[in-house]
Amino acid sequence: MVSPTAYASLDQVKKELLTASNQTNYDEELLDLLSSVDQHINMRMQKFTSLPVQSEIAIQLGEIEASMVAARFKLRRSAPNTYADYNNVLLATEQRLQHFLEQNFKTTFVAVGSEDLYRDNQPYNDGRPGPRNWYSEDGGSYQ
Repeated sequence: MVSPTAYASLDQVKKELLTASNQTNYDEELLDLLSSVDQHINMRMQKFTSLPVQSEIAIQLGEIEASMVAARFKLRRSAPNTYADYNNVLLATEQRLQHFLEQNFKTTFVAVGSEDLYRDNQPYNDGRPGPRNWYSEDGGSYQ
């Protein structure tokens, strides 16, 4: 059974698999995979935000979730010579999820008034090197 917070529908997964929505041969397995992937995504999401998420975010997650379910489904059925290909697709989908989470939920804080310190890696006003040049060529001592 699909969890109540599922981001993708069974029809989305079938579209990803290029399968007709009226074909029900694999529905039970797809629903189990959908539930499993949904739990995986929710576990990852909890590190960044509370659940449920806003509908705009849920729509984007639905696309990722459908791709991930389809990739897992294809991986289960892959021949030994195509297993690596489908595994790479699954890993790419996982990276897509990670990128999505970082883009939408990770924030960087910069103190007010410090923007000039980071602009174009320029040195500080007192002559110290900029942020990327803190270490000397001798392997790590502070200049």
